[in-house]
Amino acid sequence: AQVRIPVLRSGAAELVPGGAMTFNSGGRKDREFTLDGVWVLGGPEGGIYGGGGLALRSAIWEVDGDREMKSGPTAVLGLKTNSVGGAPVGVQIQVRWVWVEENLTRQIMTFGINFPLWGHGRR
Repeated sequence: AQVRIPVLRSGAAELVPGGAMTFNSGGRKDREFTLDGVWVLGGPEGGIYGGGGLALRSAIWEVDGDREMKSGPTAVLGLKTNSVGGAPVGVQIQVRWVWVEENLTRQIMTFGINFPLWGHGRR
């Protein structure tokens, strides 16, 4: 899950906090929290965007180890629309790279549906 918060009135810069949960074998759950800043080339109408930020990942990193929180940088690249067929709902496709462990780089591709919490998705 993530929230896109416009930072500039032009809609070109957004702050994107998010969270994810990974279900592993043995009933283990890893939790990841991210905070990214992105630049949207098309502003409020959408388009290609990119940026980066910070990730916090809570996981059991070693066999028989305790849960530990680690942090690292992120990079994100994506494409989003502001609306689909005139409806106030948009879509996004995103690739994210997360580096929280020296030997582990996670690459995640997501497809999302965005809907505005206010403003009906249009200026």
